[in-house]
Amino acid sequence: MSILARFALVLVLFICLRGSEGGVQTPPSWVSGGAAAAATKYQTITVDQSGGGNYTTIQSAIDAIPFDNMQWICVYVKTGIYKGVQTARRSKIVRRSFEKARKFARSIPCSVKTEPSSSVRFKNEPSTSIGTLARRSFVFDRIYFYYYIYIIFIKYIYIYIIFIKYNKHVTYPAPRILISSVQKKKKTLISLTSIQIPRPQASLSAGHSKLEVFEVILHFRCSEQVKIPYDKPMIYLKGGGKRKTYVVWNGHNSIETDATFISEADNVVVKSITFINSYNYPLASNGHNPIMPAVAAKISGDKSAFYRCGFMGVQDTLWDDAGRHYFKLCSIRGAVDFIMGSGQSIYEVIKVQRLLLFFYETVWVAESPLFYSVSTISVIAGFLSPQPGFITAQSRDAASDLNGFVFKDCNVVGNGTTYLGRPWRGHARVLFYNSRLSNIVVPQGWLDGDFIGTTMKDLVFAEDECRGDGSDTWRRVWWKSKLSKEEIRRLTSKSYIDEEGWIKNQAFNMLS
Repeated sequence: MSILARFALVLVLFICLRGSEGGVQTPPSWVSGGAAAAATKYQTITVDQSGGGNYTTIQSAIDAIPFDNMQWICVYVKTGIYKGVQTARRSKIVRRSFEKARKFARSIPCSVKTEPSSSVRFKNEPSTSIGTLARRSFVFDRIYFYYYIYIIFIKYIYIYIIFIKYNKHVTYPAPRILISSVQKKKKTLISLTSIQIPRPQASLSAGHSKLEVFEVILHFRCSEQVKIPYDKPMIYLKGGGKRKTYVVWNGHNSIETDATFISEADNVVVKSITFINSYNYPLASNGHNPIMPAVAAKISGDKSAFYRCGFMGVQDTLWDDAGRHYFKLCSIRGAVDFIMGSGQSIYEVIKVQRLLLFFYETVWVAESPLFYSVSTISVIAGFLSPQPGFITAQSRDAASDLNGFVFKDCNVVGNGTTYLGRPWRGHARVLFYNSRLSNIVVPQGWLDGDFIGTTMKDLVFAEDECRGDGSDTWRRVWWKSKLSKEEIRRLTSKSYIDEEGWIKNQAFNMLS
């Protein structure tokens, strides 16, 4: 084997094993039927706005799931911004940009088929970021384009080697690379939008292959409210990345019924999707809509877990309503009471970010690189200045209730000022543990409430082992809680929400 071939093989293994949410990912291939179904007991439903999946909307896929479902079903949501009316479309395949890629393809067992296109124009524009969609120079577009082609082919070789090793009768169709023309503010923007990667079926001995479509950067804007009713449990809702898969809705008339995402069922897992309530978000200096409750997600079912998800709004962004919930590597943005409810929840590895109002006048903050560099809870209450915002509004009713919010290993950063929380009910409980609190946290830390039959001492607002400029507790309110080490250990342990081990038995963990 030549040195070049060895280097290529090492690069293949590194890229494929490294994996990252922002890169090219292949959806899980769960099946139903035969021995494979008996072993995995999973099914998958694909949602693709462009018609390449089973459904074009998330809600239609959820509606198709049987009531009182007793086995895990994955709803795989291709990348895109799910609003209501589609304003972008795919183009034909472009020939002129594939010459170098074609030469590279000849050396491996796959090919690129192209057709001429008159619907795509290459236009030189200033390099200005608009999230994952960018106006770039023509030269940069070509570099960006070929980068993804090479990664696709490398992953293709990896898949080819692995599966041919176990079954020599498997055949693979050639991948196709598509480019779409996207209109935004009367400018033509060009980006790689769709990659079709071959993946084998579960029954390899059949000698066939199945073509899975995975959208890398899909610029569609269509609106959708998504609801998982109480009688449809065991759903695994998976997106293509929280920077690439958005569900957007502008409901605001009722926090009970108008959230962008409503989950009432038990045993729900959501991964790599961002939910946005766009009624008054993103903020703008002219403020078209008043600041009022506009919920991005309402979670009412028990045993619900969220991984690498985003929640964006201004007031009451995430209604952690009821049940045991687990949030890991999630991004939550808001200004007033934007994590609220009576859920029994642990939030792990979170960063709280607060941005100045003027920032929103130049770029859609949902696409800010700062928001995605780490997991975040973003406080955007700068527009309230000089008044601070509030991160939490917890609503435990009685001292005997088990619920509460635990923020573990979190970062609180940004601009402006904010309270860590205020109570929604008289026995509210919130703990920040081993977290970094920047100087945006007001010295008082917490605000009390006025509830009949309770006092400030009934509130459990606590901090332990925190660090950063905002963690100095000597100026905190006098009634702040001082929990025992045993109580802190109990609240910060995963067993606080997971005594019977439901997290490790859910779909995401069983497949990871």
